[in-house]
Amino acid sequence: MLTLLLALFPCAAATDEDAGWAHEYVDESPAWQEQGVELPPWPEPGRLLEVAVNRANFPFRVYIDPDSVSIGDDGVLRYTVVVVSTTGSRNISYEGMRCSKRSYRRYAYGAGGGWSPLEGKPWRQLLESGMDNYRYVLYRDYLCDPTDPYQKVEDVLQRVRYFRGPSVGE
Repeated sequence: MLTLLLALFPCAAATDEDAGWAHEYVDESPAWQEQGVELPPWPEPGRLLEVAVNRANFPFRVYIDPDSVSIGDDGVLRYTVVVVSTTGSRNISYEGMRCSKRSYRRYAYGAGGGWSPLEGKPWRQLLESGMDNYRYVLYRDYLCDPTDPYQKVEDVLQRVRYFRGPSVGE
């Protein structure tokens, strides 16, 4: 019976190598490893760049510290974000974003003019809703370029400086 099947379907007898699946053709790169993180200097208020987060029920202003933006060898885009309420309260955090995975994590919170590191915080999926929806806007409009997995810091800062938010209806 096996001989009959092999005669009817000659390609069934092909080896993995014949099909291009040989060991040397398979990417066996090691699992992704996050590099160590060094906290940036404290953000200077006069250097912050405001980003437009035009979302319903989000009465905050959002700023990025351009001096903190970096892209590590691990592909993580790191930045300091400052979120200011209508009463002037400021939430400051140093965060990382994996554009290719649409995820983020916090490395530290700002408190009293200095950083309070957050050890072992997990990566979280970006959501388009809730209080953290500003991160989705950062991902979509400012920090990540889905057409360029090898983007440069200069490109990111260009979008932060000059993008004015999606047009009406988007």
